[in-house]
Amino acid sequence: MRTFLAFGPFDPGDVSLVSAAGAAGGELKLARTTADLELGHLGRRVDVVLLRLDAPELDDFMAALHTHPKLEGAPLLVVLPRLTPTAAIRAAGLGADDFLAVDELATLLPTKLAAAAQPAVAPSRLIETKVLLADASALHARVHARLLGQAGFAVTAVSDGPKALAELATANYAIAIADLGLPRCEPARLLVDAREKLGAAPPPAIGMTHAGIAAETAAAAIAGGYRHIHDKRRPPDELVFLANEASTLDHAPMRSSPRLLCALLVGFRREGGRWEYGLSHNLSLAGMFVRTIDPPPRGAVLELEFTPPGCSSPLTARGEVAWRKDFSRRAERTAPTGMGLRLVDPDDAVQRAMAQAARLLAQGATATP
Repeated sequence: MRTFLAFGPFDPGDVSLVSAAGAAGGELKLARTTADLELGHLGRRVDVVLLRLDAPELDDFMAALHTHPKLEGAPLLVVLPRLTPTAAIRAAGLGADDFLAVDELATLLPTKLAAAAQPAVAPSRLIETKVLLADASALHARVHARLLGQAGFAVTAVSDGPKALAELATANYAIAIADLGLPRCEPARLLVDAREKLGAAPPPAIGMTHAGIAAETAAAAIAGGYRHIHDKRRPPDELVFLANEASTLDHAPMRSSPRLLCALLVGFRREGGRWEYGLSHNLSLAGMFVRTIDPPPRGAVLELEFTPPGCSSPLTARGEVAWRKDFSRRAERTAPTGMGLRLVDPDDAVQRAMAQAARLLAQGATATP
């Protein structure tokens, strides 16, 4: 029997939780604080974690999720008290495999639990690319190392500037990912120091920030050799996207419409069905990729509602599921779980809005509320 853990201020009397766990072939355990995780009531290893975004001790629980022997590696479903773009992006920023609102528990939780509890498969990427990850935050380092590892990268993590320089001097890394606030290292100076002290060109690099970055620091980082700047408040799977781009030759000319990172709350439904919601991963002139743990089948045509950058009100459109990435807790994560949507016969207003959004994203807009 599977074990599902619900952490946070869930109602113990909510029959929808118990029935959803039963429908997915498991039993439900409740925990309100991290102290409950040490009381031995979890029993066997947890198969899926259900987390309330308004849970107390959220940071402590996220640390436990990546270190507790019965929780480590478990798929994460986040429950939002209210369905808003800000809440959805925060859930994705925690590394959630999917999210749903409190009022969707009764209707959507059974299928999401069943999808998250699918047997694991091994990653298909066989050739590992060596990545240096320099970050003083142990929690962020664990999340990013796990996702990068699932995408086929071999990650070495260090916590300060001198250790990062020592690694760059002794190993041949394909990519360096470094916090621009790394201890014992001036902001944006890591690559410059590596070039000056080691006498060799550093690898392609991605700079990370938390809570934004000053324009002059960003300019100095780009001038110093960083290809991209990633805000750690954003979904960590975006870092995997950037790492893939940094580790390969520029493949943009191979695409008729370049993909641009973009986190939007997207509503979708089949004709006559109920609305579901996912967070977009990227956007192009012709469509978008939407994260969801249980995507509709390929070829399904969905009604869509979303507000791209530059629009003041939601757009409505139709999209066909052109391809889907099925979920597995250890599947290759070069792309998140979800579906690639091709816009079907978009009208002039939608085409203009998508073109404007693409221009804004290419200029550095993030589409984050």
